Amino acid sequence: MQKPMNGGPKEQSTTADAPKKTLTETRNEVELRVKLTTWSNIRLSQVLLKGDWMRSVIRALMFLTLIASASHASPVTVTFDSAFNNPPIGNNPITNAEIGVSQGFLYEYSTVYLNGAYIGLHDDGGILSSFIKPVNGLPFTPHSVDVFGYSLLNKTGPGAAPYRNSAELAAWSTSGSAPLPTLTFQGMVNGTTTATQTVGPMAWSTINFSKAFAAIDSLLVSLNIHPDALQYADYTELGRNRLWCAEWCAEFQIDNLVLTSNVTSPSISPVPLPASALFLIAALMGLGLVKARSRA
Repeated sequence: MQKPMNGGPKEQSTTADAPKKTLTETRNEVELRVKLTTWSNIRLSQVLLKGDWMRSVIRALMFLTLIASASHASPVTVTFDSAFNNPPIGNNPITNAEIGVSQGFLYEYSTVYLNGAYIGLHDDGGILSSFIKPVNGLPFTPHSVDVFGYSLLNKTGPGAAPYRNSAELAAWSTSGSAPLPTLTFQGMVNGTTTATQTVGPMAWSTINFSKAFAAIDSLLVSLNIHPDALQYADYTELGRNRLWCAEWCAEFQIDNLVLTSNVTSPSISPVPLPASALFLIAALMGLGLVKARSRA
């Protein structure tokens, strides 16, 4: 059998030629693609705009949260100097103390022992205590205060008094161990003491308050002197184990009370710190969600 010259029969095409599209069909297809593309672009723009709007809102929320937290934690130093060269704004009829205001805080002081920019507590014609409280009545937390104090309290010896006007008598008059006057800070809430801290005589020093003084509405400062102490006493006429002072017995000075409060920014309402933290966490989560959607 004779083979074909081209080496075999030709393979037949398995696919039929596609029919040619008309001009109208082609135009309709192009218009459809344009519409789909336009809709996709509009939808994408809406998503992006929505993301930008959400970012703006979240960032604003974070900013306001930080401002509220900062205003709640703004440090204030009460210097007690507004009464110096200024008339008092009131008087306490019980203690005869004058009332002044400094950095938004009321305090009691004595004009006899004011001496400038501090509260002076003195047992000879002065005051023995002072209330410190904010004008707006909001809670505050004291952190530290500068204190200076000294004692002139003495105690006679346990034995019989030596011969009158002798050197031994002078030594005996101060040979006993006298209890030192102290200064007590009481943190109070609605008239109830919630924290107490006591210090003794010292050179000017900074005292730090314990955490128990958090969120109080007033601070009471008191000078404590033993009730048996005799002022302006003549030791030559005293018996054994007697407390006495040649003139006054003690003085304490209080200055530069550092505390946390919003009294310097009364127009900004403080946001409780736990709530601020929740707002901040929610804002951060929302910002992360927006970023995740924009990447998708």
